[in-house]
Amino acid sequence: MNSLVIDFSERIPIFDKNNLHLFYIASGQADVSHTVWDMNDSTVKIAKQVIQMTVINYLQSKPDLSYDNYANEIPAINEACIQKLTEQRFEVHSLNINSIVPDEASMAVLKNLEQTKIIEGMSSNDISMKMAEEQQKAMEMLGNSGGIVPAMENPIKDVYPNYCPNCGTKTTGTNFCSNCGYKLR
Repeated sequence: MNSLVIDFSERIPIFDKNNLHLFYIASGQADVSHTVWDMNDSTVKIAKQVIQMTVINYLQSKPDLSYDNYANEIPAINEACIQKLTEQRFEVHSLNINSIVPDEASMAVLKNLEQTKIIEGMSSNDISMKMAEEQQKAMEMLGNSGGIVPAMENPIKDVYPNYCPNCGTKTTGTNFCSNCGYKLR
């Protein structure tokens, strides 16, 4: 029975608490052997699939868990993976999931959703006050720069999402999502 160290970085599909379909990357390392089979490419693939499915099932069983709290769950997820691998007749010498983080596209969706919630939660008075603060800062910068106006980003561009907050599809600049019809503006 030979042991093999497996480095893994598995893409994990998750429906989050907002019912968005997102993808996370679970990365780590496992030192395993199998009680019956030799450790070859097929056995490694099975071990990775067991880890992937265990992470999916664990996270799906906690629908109210926010992605920024996944790191706190890693010790419990490690234990669940060890248990599932053992059930599949793997001998686990060590297993360590180092991180569970959103992939790039999912992170963009989460950031846009967060910005939308911040703006939606503000009253018109709060928005007016925030705009006045930003205008005051700009005036102070103008005064400190000798009259040279620094380039500023378009605030509307920051509000318009790059990805649909409902389904995660890349937006095309229209008022509605081309995939699900969600209102973007």
